[in-house]
Amino acid sequence: MMCKYKFLKKIIPTFIIIPLIISCSSNEETDISNIKNTSERTSLILAYEESLNNLYNENVSSLVKISILYPGITEPVTGSGFVWDLEGHIVTNDHVVRDIMKRGQAEYAENIQVLFENNLDISAKLVGGDPYSDIAVLKLTNKNNVDLQPVILADSTEVKVGQTAIALGNPFGQDFTMTVGTISAIGRTRSDLISNYQIGSVIQTDAPINPGNSGGPLYNISGKVVGMNSQIQSRSGSSSGIGFAVPSNTIKKVVASLLEKGFHEHPHLGIMGKSLEQRDRDFLNIENNMTGVLITNMLMDGPADKADLELGDIIRKLETTSINSMTELINYLADNTKPNETIKIEILRD
Repeated sequence: MMCKYKFLKKIIPTFIIIPLIISCSSNEETDISNIKNTSERTSLILAYEESLNNLYNENVSSLVKISILYPGITEPVTGSGFVWDLEGHIVTNDHVVRDIMKRGQAEYAENIQVLFENNLDISAKLVGGDPYSDIAVLKLTNKNNVDLQPVILADSTEVKVGQTAIALGNPFGQDFTMTVGTISAIGRTRSDLISNYQIGSVIQTDAPINPGNSGGPLYNISGKVVGMNSQIQSRSGSSSGIGFAVPSNTIKKVVASLLEKGFHEHPHLGIMGKSLEQRDRDFLNIENNMTGVLITNMLMDGPADKADLELGDIIRKLETTSINSMTELINYLADNTKPNETIKIEILRD
């Protein structure tokens, strides 16, 4: 519910200092469509196909299949993961290893098996999971006979729309599968699968992703991991060309926390908000080109409440960065802040 204000003819920018609290490679690719010479086109296509085959052969040993057998269920629940380091740590989605009988609770599955491309099957234990970023870390119980090949991470801030995206995983039980597409969008936000926490800077791809791909790596054409395949948007439950991957920079940050502490702390402002729309501008009697985030609700005694933000305030900047939408606000917090930091916010009030 929006507070009623006496509107002023002049909009006053206000700066508020808010402490954050805890809520628990760029690659140029050749466009062959304009090449008229058939032989040259064929050579480029063959070279591209060869590069994909090489990428698969060089990275398939980093991919694993994760299987969990639950009491009373005859078929194991499966997902994907990838080798993180030489210590035997495996990274996957939090929802892959969360107990399906108690998925809404903080309980994880037992009897986790990790299958490698050479059919070596090893049990693993949970190190830590973070439902808010949908990331979990496992550790092999025995790595003596495993030739571990850790993935190489790319800088996800360098990912661009139109770049090639290669997904490795185990869709529908078809083990060690590669699918290819493009980066469809960057900077998306997606709700995690447990609460309504928004994961920021999510990568969207049309590389076919299906049940069983969850937790698998998403590569760029150079063979570096730009993200972890986590969700699809589909009416049928199978690929409709809209898949989402948690970015590599988020993975790097969260995994480091899980290995150190077993959990990860996320910054938040303690608000609910919406991107300004034209009807909001009309109602608030502000300029038609005004952008920002309109605060619609606040957590009592949360950081925004303690800093005297109010319902109806419009967030315009975080530090020196202009905020034009709720998505941009979420992405900024995810990429640039840590719990207990203090940030400066520019708002419009009244």
